[in-house]
Amino acid sequence: MNRRRPNAFQRLATPLLSLLAVCLLHTPATSQAAERMRSKRNVSYVVASQHGVSHTLDIYAPATGEKLPVIFWIHGGAWKYGDKSMVDLKPRVFTEQGYVLVSINYRLHPHADFREQAEDVAAALKWTVDNISEYAGDPERIILLGHSAGAHLSALVGIDETYLQEVDLSLQDIDGVILLDGACYDVVQHIKDMPTVVKSFFQLIFTTNVKTQREASPLWQIEPGKKIPPFLILYVSQRKDSRIQSTRLAEALEQANVEVSLHGEDNEDHVSLSRNLGVPNRPSTQHVFDFLESLDLSGMGE
Repeated sequence: MNRRRPNAFQRLATPLLSLLAVCLLHTPATSQAAERMRSKRNVSYVVASQHGVSHTLDIYAPATGEKLPVIFWIHGGAWKYGDKSMVDLKPRVFTEQGYVLVSINYRLHPHADFREQAEDVAAALKWTVDNISEYAGDPERIILLGHSAGAHLSALVGIDETYLQEVDLSLQDIDGVILLDGACYDVVQHIKDMPTVVKSFFQLIFTTNVKTQREASPLWQIEPGKKIPPFLILYVSQRKDSRIQSTRLAEALEQANVEVSLHGEDNEDHVSLSRNLGVPNRPSTQHVFDFLESLDLSGMGE
């Protein structure tokens, strides 16, 4: 397991504020970038859904190429906010490197709990496996990428196989998982560690029931012998909660013989780690593309 430990850590007095800032500071793909790619917006991934745009996704593909690897993006927003348009540089960056990007919506709290959100992720992934070949993607090369709450959901679906089994998929349908500054990989411990003012928020999302909190925790679903895909875990060095949770998840995966890389990002905050992904010479950008290269899933299609 690769690690970069920061020299000092600063505990955020109000970590919830950084979670809520996600939906305010992320931006959609630019029109200039759109000229260099093919895109399809607001594709329904649940037939006859009663939840409208919550069950839709956007697809960005290079202008040319077929059977390209797929980055499956799950936005953050504290499980309550956010939208699939929160992609920042990702459509341009990934399509220029020969990847298809799928960005999904999912139902938000309080209209859905974490289980239903994970079910939405699995349903969108099932649609992608079944249909992405029509949009230049390769259904046999899919990598999950999530930020904040989206990192939690990516880890949960990438470790707890029950969500995929419900849609006739398995963990083997995921080639890798990339997590950007999540802090709820062990919900039980995270709630214990939080100050009271923030603790109540996470209890609202995950309830006060410890059994339910364990079900929501990717770390608690790790078992030796599962075919869990390789993980890349990035966290903001100055966020103590994210550092602790990311490190514990990486250690648990490593103990279960899962391939995992862990990196603390010294010059990013919770929002910028996702927003700046793709900026040249940023360590986080290099870590992501090194990980993708290690999976032997280069963007070279047919």
